[in-house]
Parts: sequence; C-alpha cells; structure tokens
Amino acid sequence: MSTSTPPRPAHVWYASYGSNMYRGRFLNYLQGGRPAGAARSYPGCSDCAPPGADTPIRWAGRLHFATRSPTWGGGVAFADEAERPGQEILGRAYLITTEQFDQVVHFENSGTIAAEAPRVPLNEVIRRGRTRCGTGIYAVLCHLGDREDVPVVTFTSEFTSAAALRGDEYAVRGGQRFLVQTHPPSPAYARMIGGGLAETFGMESEAQADYIHGCPGGDEWDRQELVAALQRC
Repeated sequence: MSTSTPPRPAHVWYASYGSNMYRGRFLNYLQGGRPAGAARSYPGCSDCAPPGADTPIRWAGRLHFATRSPTWGGGVAFADEAERPGQEILGRAYLITTEQFDQVVHFENSGTIAAEAPRVPLNEVIRRGRTRCGTGIYAVLCHLGDREDVPVVTFTSEFTSAAALRGDEYAVRGGQRFLVQTHPPSPAYARMIGGGLAETFGMESEAQADYIHGCPGGDEWDRQELVAALQRC
C-alpha cells in the first residue's frame, strides 16, 4: 500500500524572538529596506504582503547572544531550547505564507535573492519537531506546536548557549567557518528587541533591560547603560 505525502502547509506562524519581534524591522524582510542601525538592506520577499496576524508567544528555553554580526556589529539572538526551570523565551508569532517563510530563512542565512530561496522542509520539521536545512547560522528549524491548525515554527542555531559560553565550537556563515563565542548585542540591535518587547508585551525600558540582561551575552552590558541605550531613539 502506498502512502501519500501530506501537502505542504500554505501558511505558518513564524515565531520570532530577536530583532524580528519589532514589526517595522520584520517588514524590512517582507517588503525590503534597511533597519535603523543595520549595515545591510533587504530586497523584500516575492510576496510583500504584511503578516495576516501576529500574537505574543512564549516557550521553554533561553535567549542568548553570540557571534559578531556583520549587519549589527555585535552579538545576535539565538534560541536555546534546553529547558531550565523558570526560564522562557519571549517572542512574537507572525502569520505568513510558507513562501515568505522560505525567503525569510534564506535572508537570515545570508541569502540575498528571494527567488533563489530553497523550500524549507516544513513537513519534516512538523513530523520530527526539529530538523536542519542548509548550512547557515539560523539553519535549524523547530516546530513549537500549532495555533488554529497552523504550525508554529522558528529557526535557530545548532550550537547551544553553553557551547557559545565555552567558545569551543565552530559555525559557518557565508561559506566561512568561525569560532562561536558569546557576544553582547549592539545598542541598535538591543533597541530592536526592546521595541519588539514593547509592542508585543507592553514592556517598559526597565523590563526590557531585565530580560536582555538576563541572557548570556546580554549580561555583558552594564544594566543601567543598557536601560539608557534602550531609551535612546
């Protein structure tokens, strides 16, 4: 007896947790443009329609900041899904098409042309819970469950926060191999996350700073200097 392959979902809830929590920054991925404080512009997706909806999301794990981003000049956010009592990742889930999701994953892993984005293995990650696609630093897909019968999916690195703190593993970006180490986020990148926390959870700058400062890499900031950086326009 043959078994048919299930159809690929038409939409996903993309669970963002770093700078993409800030809606204006995420729209640069979908519609093109350069985020404030970034060194890179984005061409936009083939379908530049805005998300159909968005919603706050939390899941077990720990946010951490690692590598040195050529776009932001400091550490960028990754989701370590190892469960730790009392710790959770705060995020914002956007309802987008699977084609848009393919292209966002492509852009996050240094791709520059929307039409060249490969199709991510959504059915595989839904079935297995976690799978790898490609070789970029955000090439690990994670299925966080379903919302209204639509899969909730995020992407992160293969390395953990513990590995970044040890500084004994390597990753690949743009075909170049480099040592993974914990690094603090730049002021501009921290403000993007702070803006997303404000929009999504109504958090003021003090609470934003507490969340970022409570993460590996974020704790390399002096807390009061971080508060001041988050308050700066």
